[in-house]
Amino acid sequence: MSAAVLLAYAAMALASLGASAFFAGVETGAYTVNRLRLAVRADRGEHGARVLIGELSRANRWLATLLIGNTLAGDAASYAIGTLLDGAGISHGAAMALNAAILLPLIVVLGETLPKELFRQHADSWMVVVAPLARWVRVALGATGAVALVRWLGDALARRLAPCRPVQRCSRVMKPSLPFSTAASYAERACSPKVPRLPSTSPRST
Repeated sequence: MSAAVLLAYAAMALASLGASAFFAGVETGAYTVNRLRLAVRADRGEHGARVLIGELSRANRWLATLLIGNTLAGDAASYAIGTLLDGAGISHGAAMALNAAILLPLIVVLGETLPKELFRQHADSWMVVVAPLARWVRVALGATGAVALVRWLGDALARRLAPCRPVQRCSRVMKPSLPFSTAASYAERACSPKVPRLPSTSPRST
């Protein structure tokens, strides 16, 4: 294998590791971002905040995109690293030992643990910046039909496991005519369980 090919596979491995870190971090950032601050920034007209609110309003689609992207990135990284080890003349047994001792922990730390922690600490600032890129990835993966398929499988499994618990589609409450902060609070009230009022128990005068 020529040096140029080895360099190409090395670049592929690094790019795949970066993509895996991106999807892992964005997933954690979506859970930890402050929704109130996000709504305020969207009301101010920040493009990234508006994009992020639009993506988070479709939670199933968002999670399906991250799941597919992380899976593809992990498979690409494994393939590139395996090809590099084969090209270097390392035997199959030695390659497995090297993967288990060095490469796998490195991938877990750099591709999962570290980005999750960083996005958890900087969710409010980083998520607004990466939101347009995340939307572009979602559109690209959605064009293949993979996102719709994963969403359909997830919904089918959810209905199978919990047939008596209807799914609340809170995203439909987010009316475009309302400001983002107003729509967010309106959606939160609509999705909260309604507690029936109990009859008054005050004693009646005799």
